[in-house]
Amino acid sequence: MATEPGRPRLGLVLVLAGLVAFSQNVAVALPGQAFAGLALPLSLAYLTARPDDGPVVSAAVICFAAGLHLGQLRRRRIGVIAFNAASGLLCGGAAGLVVAVGQARGIPLAVSLVGAVLADVVINIGLIVPSIALERGTPIRVVLAGVGPTLVPSLAFAGLGVLVGGLLASDGLLAAVLLVGPALMARAVFASTVRLRQAEEATIEAFLAALGAHDLYTELHTRRVARYAEIIGIGLGFRGRALTRLRRAALLHDVGKIAVPTELLNKPGRLTAQEFSEVKRHDIVVIDVLERVAFLDELVGVVAGWKARNAAGEAVGPPPIEERIVHVADAFDAMTSTRSYRKALSMAAALEELHRNVGLQFHGPAVEALAIGLQTHGIEVGAGHEEDAVSFPVEPPTVGFESAGLGHLAPSTGQAPLADSAPAHAADTPHVTDSNELRR
Repeated sequence: MATEPGRPRLGLVLVLAGLVAFSQNVAVALPGQAFAGLALPLSLAYLTARPDDGPVVSAAVICFAAGLHLGQLRRRRIGVIAFNAASGLLCGGAAGLVVAVGQARGIPLAVSLVGAVLADVVINIGLIVPSIALERGTPIRVVLAGVGPTLVPSLAFAGLGVLVGGLLASDGLLAAVLLVGPALMARAVFASTVRLRQAEEATIEAFLAALGAHDLYTELHTRRVARYAEIIGIGLGFRGRALTRLRRAALLHDVGKIAVPTELLNKPGRLTAQEFSEVKRHDIVVIDVLERVAFLDELVGVVAGWKARNAAGEAVGPPPIEERIVHVADAFDAMTSTRSYRKALSMAAALEELHRNVGLQFHGPAVEALAIGLQTHGIEVGAGHEEDAVSFPVEPPTVGFESAGLGHLAPSTGQAPLADSAPAHAADTPHVTDSNELRR
């Protein structure tokens, strides 16, 4: 029986809500699932087919069903169910309100639907991202990076929902039912992609765990280098896949040290020529490791390609920008962390040294991006601010320094060098360094 204009089409609303709940309980769980489910497309289908029939209440009820997850109920996670349902209610209601206002003011429906999508997505992000960050103790930007890729299928599904809405207006409920099969298949494909990325991250974590078991300092060092490399990368405009590639390169730049004896990595004094030869092997080992893992072989040129060719004395061109970034991040952490042969320097001293060697050793834009990023994020590291300093059997000395990464000794002391970052280069020409250089 027909319903008066302005009132929700109850039967249609309940069917669509039921399809949303069904999809949530049979589909593969995804990170940021709220951005890749059927709540948005099916609510848009209703708003497209019946924009004048109770759009606010109808869209709110349809999206509310996204929180009805039996798995959460079995685990008695009532708070999660309530939060998800309330989020859906708010997002759907906002989308419906945009359409209702648009209809009242004579705005074209297509424009109102775009506004409805934006309202849904913005509110969803505003509610869910902070809650995930708080629950996991993860920075909001990291959570955003994780849910960001789910926005693509979400927008694609939104377009599909509008298409189904057009069919609903003429063909009734059958169109909505037919949407579920293809949508669930699309979600399954998307889920496989997400699982692949998770497996890749787990592989990297396994390498880091093995590195940490071999030498704790090196593991902590690589994680800090990755953090600084991300700060630099963001400052230089890296986003998405490019930023992920940079972070992975930073995390893996020292994985070859698994093959270097711990006593050499943590030797308090200078390395002999033979010891230096053993330490130098880590650049070759990392290439061998990365080339054996399909999704990591693209990082060889960034992580070790330039360094290894330089160490072998081969003629090489300018290193890629990613390696320059990791080089700066690496040297900065080498100076601001306590090593087996030298205590941490202050952050100010480290930044001064980086700036002093711009054009000789370090890429100027990368150094500037690091300095700005540290200030922006309120990060203070170095002497007096080390949170994960490693204890060494022999108390490291406090020594002066001349130039980071060049292996210089403290004046007239014969003690170990300040730092030993990646091979220095003036105008991208490999610079000859001493035997302590590679012990970063």
